[in-house]
Amino acid sequence: MEQEHPGWELALSVFLILIGVGVWIVSASFPRLDDGSPGPALFPRVLAVGLMVGGGVLIASALRDLRSRGATLPFLESRSGMGKVFVTLAMTALVPFLMPYITLVGGAALASALFALLIGTDLRRSVGVGVVTGLSIYLVFGRLLGVPLS
Repeated sequence: MEQEHPGWELALSVFLILIGVGVWIVSASFPRLDDGSPGPALFPRVLAVGLMVGGGVLIASALRDLRSRGATLPFLESRSGMGKVFVTLAMTALVPFLMPYITLVGGAALASALFALLIGTDLRRSVGVGVVTGLSIYLVFGRLLGVPLS
């Protein structure tokens, strides 16, 4: 099957890696067991490594596909596009540090809105993606499953 949009795959890959880094950073605050083993942080860290490795594999695949086509990424062709990518990635990297202030729901909503901006969605739709993501997480996990989200 031929891939039509390697730019999307590349953006998703970067997003997966950033989420993996965020999970790793957030899980560092989980309590450790007395014997020094990671305890409750083990599973999130395994997931974080999986996200980062999966993102790396997708980046390699997308770059190989772009190179074979001789194509470029449209949002990387202009200076404003590069600035938009840099600002979006920098703000996404800050999300794990904002989690204590904006909670998990707010962090996921912000990250998804920033990801939507990164892939070229206009501001209004990006905000909508963030709101829908935050509400979905809150309703499914907070209300339906009773998971504490703060």
